[in-house]
Amino acid sequence: MDLSTGNDIHTTREWILRNSPVPIGTVPMYQALEKVEDDASKLSWEL
Repeated sequence: MDLSTGNDIHTTREWILRNSPVPIGTVPMYQALEKVEDDASKLSWEL
């Protein structure tokens, strides 16, 4: 299970997924919050 937080979540998650020999679960909400600079009021389905 990938619970990455912090800067550049997309790159971190992509590296994990490409290098793991087994399926990986993710929490996309963390990446969505990074895109809106941690302002949950800016979240939308379009993200």
